[in-house]
Amino acid sequence: MHRLLSRQLRKLGLTDTSSPDAEQWGGLLQRISDTYQQADDDRYLLERSLQTSSDELQEMFQAQKASADGRLRALINTLPDLVFLLDEDGRYVDIIAGDEHELVQPSLELKGKLLADVMSSEQASFFMDVIHRALDTNTLQVVEYELIVQAGKRIFEGRVISTGLKVNDRQAVLFLARDVTELTKARNKLEHLATHDTLTGLPNRVLLDDRLHQAVSRTRRTGKKAAVILMDLDRFKHVNDSLGHTVGDELLKEVAHRLKRSCRIEDTVFRFGGDEFVIILEDLENASHAGQAAKHSLRAKERESKARSPR
Repeated sequence: MHRLLSRQLRKLGLTDTSSPDAEQWGGLLQRISDTYQQADDDRYLLERSLQTSSDELQEMFQAQKASADGRLRALINTLPDLVFLLDEDGRYVDIIAGDEHELVQPSLELKGKLLADVMSSEQASFFMDVIHRALDTNTLQVVEYELIVQAGKRIFEGRVISTGLKVNDRQAVLFLARDVTELTKARNKLEHLATHDTLTGLPNRVLLDDRLHQAVSRTRRTGKKAAVILMDLDRFKHVNDSLGHTVGDELLKEVAHRLKRSCRIEDTVFRFGGDEFVIILEDLENASHAGQAAKHSLRAKERESKARSPR
């Protein structure tokens, strides 16, 4: 017999061998009922306590998760990168963009779509090749590309890496894209300044060396001839001394303009320095064509000079 029940029987003056009278029996049943009621009350309080703790823990977890997600997205949104999660089929799984205008479409419209749904087949094929290379080699792929987005035509640098994860049973890659339009323009401008004459806009001697090597390589490949013409201006110093450097600069620009007009598309005119110009002639059948091209250039300048002289 359970010790608690034995204790209750002793309080009522009962034993497990004697039969209780009606009063004693009623008292026993009341005590048993009170015990059950107390057990129910205790169980209810325990369940309520457990439920409250569970709800509080769940709310706390959700609050912390939302706060962590919010901080993470806020941090990513401050970065200059667009973040894409794409599967192996080229489907947009998730997108984080600080500037929605740098997307082809708003992020909510892009999710679930394929690359082929939002861009040309050529562009989609380009990106699919990059995705598959990243997945097949498990290495970082870096590409530069031009894309028309909501903000207009922009240049991006993309970095693609396999995540090692699967989304809906498809392998996924992380694609980070950074707008490098202004950086590319600045780089191209610096490169142009380094390889072109600031006064005439013609290629300078820095680019001349590279173009000479290219011309020699093409002549060896095609078997045709190439020639180099070196020209300077007679009495140019006299022009500068008598009329000033401003007039001298205008003369150099005019000469550069006329030389370019007199040459073919495949020829290149360079300002070598001072009043010296170089012309690379390519795709010539024989050496005599170089002399004919030089005469043509001189005749063209002469005709233009006569056309502009007052009558």
